[in-house]
Amino acid sequence: DFIYRTAVEQNGEAELFCTGPLTNIAVALIRHRDLPRYIKRITIAGGASRRGDATPYAEFNIYSDPHAFKSILDAGFRQVDLVDLEFCRSAHLTVAEAGNLRSLSADNPWKGLLEKTVVNGSLRNRELCARLELDSSEAIISHDAAAAFVLAIPAAITVSSVYTMVEQRSELSGGRTLFDFGKRFTDGPNVRLARYTTREMYSDFYFRCLKAYDRRLF
Repeated sequence: DFIYRTAVEQNGEAELFCTGPLTNIAVALIRHRDLPRYIKRITIAGGASRRGDATPYAEFNIYSDPHAFKSILDAGFRQVDLVDLEFCRSAHLTVAEAGNLRSLSADNPWKGLLEKTVVNGSLRNRELCARLELDSSEAIISHDAAAAFVLAIPAAITVSSVYTMVEQRSELSGGRTLFDFGKRFTDGPNVRLARYTTREMYSDFYFRCLKAYDRRLF
């Protein structure tokens, strides 16, 4: 209800930014069928055009509630931007860049969070790098931050408009996102899939955001 009220107040200019399972959006659609008319753009960190992280096929956010993602695909939103795991091949930090975060002062409010999620998230990072065929000794991945980059600087992204489906019931591949790159179906594109950016632009965005929140960072 909060999502719907806020969207109506914005008179069609509201944007949704989703970095977790999409159940709350699906519930909002059930309660308010006209929600899409008030949403200008929805950006989702989710999906896997190659390999997943929750399973070999599926990314965690979509895997957690594939029916919710299906409801979004079918709802008629004006623009659905999907940032899948594969996008992180070009949008990630280097280990050297992440190492700069270790130099934060002990009283800095960001230090603990950044060390937990970026500097010390070694196991999670190794798993993601292995799935993306990246060297974990060189790359630090943050899927949510990559999606924020797409949200904030869309002009810096190469995208593909593509018809997208999701496996909902398969025991082996439930939650898998399927992209019709070969245009074998007659359905028109329902998703703008982020495909590529330059790693340097992503890194610059990441650190500019941190500095904007707290000038003491660097």
